[in-house]
Amino acid sequence: MRGVLSFSGMRLFSLLLFLPLLLQAESSFQFLGNPFVYKYPDGEEIYARNIWDMQLFRGRIYLGAGNSSNRGPAQNAGPVPLLYLEPETGKFIVDYIVKDEQIDLFRLEDGKLYIPGHDATEKWDFGNFYVNDGNRWQKVRTLPKALHVYDLLLHRGQIFTAIGLNKVGAVMSSGDGGKSWTSHSHGSGRVYGLLKVGDQLFAHKLFNPSRPKNLAITQWVEGQGFSARFDLNAYDLFPQTDFNRSGSLKITRSVALDSESYYIGAYKHNDHQSKPIALYRAQMVNSQLRVTRVPIAESSTPRDILVRGRHLYILVSSEEGEGFEIAVYRRTLQGEGAKEEAQRLISFNYPVFARSFEELNHCFYFGMGVDLKSSGSWRESELKDETGDVVKSCM
Repeated sequence: MRGVLSFSGMRLFSLLLFLPLLLQAESSFQFLGNPFVYKYPDGEEIYARNIWDMQLFRGRIYLGAGNSSNRGPAQNAGPVPLLYLEPETGKFIVDYIVKDEQIDLFRLEDGKLYIPGHDATEKWDFGNFYVNDGNRWQKVRTLPKALHVYDLLLHRGQIFTAIGLNKVGAVMSSGDGGKSWTSHSHGSGRVYGLLKVGDQLFAHKLFNPSRPKNLAITQWVEGQGFSARFDLNAYDLFPQTDFNRSGSLKITRSVALDSESYYIGAYKHNDHQSKPIALYRAQMVNSQLRVTRVPIAESSTPRDILVRGRHLYILVSSEEGEGFEIAVYRRTLQGEGAKEEAQRLISFNYPVFARSFEELNHCFYFGMGVDLKSSGSWRESELKDETGDVVKSCM
């Protein structure tokens, strides 16, 4: 399925209302549209317009939306249209229909774009992932009993997937492109993600600061499978952090470089969703995993990260009056000129925060989102019309 979504004349009145906020931007600014409004138009469906992730692939910027939460608002909001933005025209194109309740994450691996099947809308006999080799999308529905496929990475010639089964977790690996799988049991609790640090692969579940002895992370050992790392807990993976001890944490948004990785630590929120708290850097030092907290602007919340060459770009938001200040920082990572301090590149104010972003030709593209103060007692008034907006700002 493919179609063009037009936004001519839409939201003009709304734009005029918050124009004074946009004029505070430190760079050029352009509203591009709210591409998922046709699928999730109003009321509690607004929540499903959250742009959970954005990914540049072959000149297109792909957008993820939907909602896999069973609690609402807009619970179980699939299947989800997969859209991409044509940066040169500003048009949004419906490229495919994902038979899952949420497009939560894109993974660019070995020149192909992957989508883990976050929560299948079909029978739970199999879980999904989706892959685009540059020519077309293909759904691979072969993961046995996988209710949730939270993450996918390629490592040493195999596909690894982080899985939530019925009441337990696993990692499934495949050496034949997903035709068959080997399941590596991880006991109770879902496996929420995969983390590559240097040439090492880790699988992670939830981290509970109040129960540091619980198994939360494992390490792949070639020829042996996944080895339990009981020596690594919340205090090791999220150092220098004041915890809400009643909450469980997880690793999100991980990006890998040659010898290190960066990720955002977040509290589990609203079933499958996340509330981010801080940014971290992971390295292998003398064959041991070492993590440090990356300083960001005080009172700011990290939302997304991406790497371009030797630069790490960090998207943050902070509450500002009735809305949010949104900013992008850049850290130089390796080699000559590497810096610990981050340089502020762009900032602007908006009624909602930017949940995800991408960069192309010195322009940043932002996908707007909204959160719930409490997933158990949310109000429709928390769901702002600007949820799902896509905006552009150039340096």
